This record gives sequence, structure tokens and C-alpha cells, in this order.
Amino acid sequence: MKAVILAGKGTRLLPLTVYRPKSMIPFFNRLLMEYTFQNLIKAGVEEIYILFGYLKKRIMEYFGEGSQ
Repeated sequence: MKAVILAGKGTRLLPLTVYRPKSMIPFFNRLLMEYTFQNLIKAGVEEIYILFGYLKKRIMEYFGEGSQ
């Protein structure tokens, strides 16, 4: 199974998203994107594709290119 995640700017979460994408917002000591990945893996998803633009570099620096 495959999944596609579409990430937006997160304007409804301002001011939390001024300097970070919404997927990088911490929630109970983990990032929102980590919860998403965990749930997709539990559901049997083997390939995850992410389309993002806003502050892409911050996400790439944290998660890498996805080989893990």
C-alpha cells in the first residue's frame, strides 16, 4: 500500500507556523508528522510520498530523504 501526503502552509495555525511547517509542530513531545508516519505504518503502508513546499528544508533536515 502507498500513501501521498499533501502539506500546505498551515495559515490557520498561525502564529505556530511562522517559522516552522505545521508537520513540525510538537504535540506531546513528538512532531505531528511523526504521528502521521506511525499511523500509516501501522495501517500497512509501505511507501509514503510527501509533497510540500513551505519550509521544505526544515522537514528535509529533520527527516532526511526518506531511506529509513
